Amino acid sequence: MTSPEGRGQRIVSWVAILCCLSLVAGVIWASNRALELTDEAYYLLSAIHPEHVRFYISAQHWILAPLWDLTESLQGFRLTGAVLLLGTASILGMGAARTLAQLTDRTATPLASLAAAAAGGVGALLYVATIAPSPSYNLLASAGAYGGLGCTLLALGRRPLIPSLLLCLLAGLCLAVCFANKPSAGICSALIVCVLVLGLEVGGRKWTCILTGLIGVLAALAGLVVIQPTEPSVQESFRGGLELFRMVQTEPVGARLIRYATSLVTSTGKALISFWPVMTLTAALMLHPRRWLAILTLCVLVLNIILEKNYLAGMTSQFQMAEALYALFILLVMISFRAWSVNSRIALLFVSLLILPFGITVGTGNSLFTQIIISLAPWTIVAALLSWMSAQSDALRLLQHGLTAVFLILVSAQVTSSYLREPYHLQEPLIAQTRPVSVGPLGTVKVDKATAQLLSDIEKAKRTCSIEPGAQFLGLFNVPGLALVFEAIPPISPWLNNSAQASTVLQYWNPETAARVVTVLAPEAHIDMSTLPERLRPEPNGYVFCGTSEIPYENRKIEIWASPIPLR
Repeated sequence: MTSPEGRGQRIVSWVAILCCLSLVAGVIWASNRALELTDEAYYLLSAIHPEHVRFYISAQHWILAPLWDLTESLQGFRLTGAVLLLGTASILGMGAARTLAQLTDRTATPLASLAAAAAGGVGALLYVATIAPSPSYNLLASAGAYGGLGCTLLALGRRPLIPSLLLCLLAGLCLAVCFANKPSAGICSALIVCVLVLGLEVGGRKWTCILTGLIGVLAALAGLVVIQPTEPSVQESFRGGLELFRMVQTEPVGARLIRYATSLVTSTGKALISFWPVMTLTAALMLHPRRWLAILTLCVLVLNIILEKNYLAGMTSQFQMAEALYALFILLVMISFRAWSVNSRIALLFVSLLILPFGITVGTGNSLFTQIIISLAPWTIVAALLSWMSAQSDALRLLQHGLTAVFLILVSAQVTSSYLREPYHLQEPLIAQTRPVSVGPLGTVKVDKATAQLLSDIEKAKRTCSIEPGAQFLGLFNVPGLALVFEAIPPISPWLNNSAQASTVLQYWNPETAARVVTVLAPEAHIDMSTLPERLRPEPNGYVFCGTSEIPYENRKIEIWASPIPLR
């Protein structure tokens, strides 16, 4: 007869697997829906036209270009990003399950390993609740960190030595991808990997593993640098990109670190306050374990989530999302403290997984917990692994398994609700994106009515001014996605958010190299027109007015201008 503990573990395992499968189905369903004209378009343009990205603080286009070449469609590109997240998070889950089994002298059953991998996939796909999973510096930084730590965990204690070193080399390659896309995340993730190796590997192998991983990092970065154009140099491109970056992110490093610390403290306090009934009942349960009290605690938890609407995702709900997940994670770690802190090596494994999302987040200009949402796989893996650990009593085990199941279901609910409401920089949610249209290099995309009208207006403007594919594009400001619709090429950098950035780019732009130039003026560009350099003003340069339209998100009206048709 199966023990209650074994039944609880199996239930958690199947919850993880079913949640992961449901999220995969949702990602496939959403993969050809919506045309987001800001952030995602910036990633796409970097992938499609890497040779025109001359300034970069993140070398994401080094990795994005070959990924685009594999798919050459928006749907395929998004699915590639989702596969990268799922694959690396699954490796991390399996590596963590294997390592925990070794540290606790037990065998990782196939179901337990599969559940850990699936739990990692659930946490990784929370990324989709914020923006489509097109590969980007954020997505690739998360995937690189997952893969780096996961391969390292699979390598630890493995006999013979050669497979272990090959896995360490692969871990180094993953960390190089993380570093190239987000240097701060790459450094922090590498430090976590090194500490884990030093703490868990035995004898001289630990230094061999670290050295092999370092060789992998350096070899990958060197290879990426070598294949880049020599003009401008990589150093000059990073310097120019840093200048552009500072025009948007003006916060000093010290102030940013203080903001992180303040956010961590305040978010912890708010999570504890919002879930104080559950916290109180859990504390009582730890002092007086009773099954009825465990059931009551779980019921109050679900009611708390429903009343606070923590199951809803969206642009204005990101703190509510993070708050509930953070509170649940605190509860899981708290009631399992005696189990995972039983010795220093097990504690090191769990602490490494706990802090990895923070390591990936370091360097972001966004809110701390907004960014942690898109790198949450280590936490869902921890939740699944904790269901293995023996609690002090049947009542605590019941609560532990229940909390883990609620945690995984809550993440799945947040991702699913994101398809129904408040999408990122879109007027209508994904469920309303139903009109198939053809968008230049992206292939067929389903859009809403307002976006379909925008595309129709642009087609009219293209006919009015005889705009052919291959024109150079200047989107003033923050409308890079229109370059995709025009099948145009943004020179120097597709990332133009303000007049200061445009002025910097203009110093390196020679319009004489372009047969045609298309300029789109958003409302901010009209406001800043007096501060724009003369060469960016349409009328003084003889540009022809092609038409107007409206970007659905925030109902931003735009004007479309094109340079005169050259004489033949």
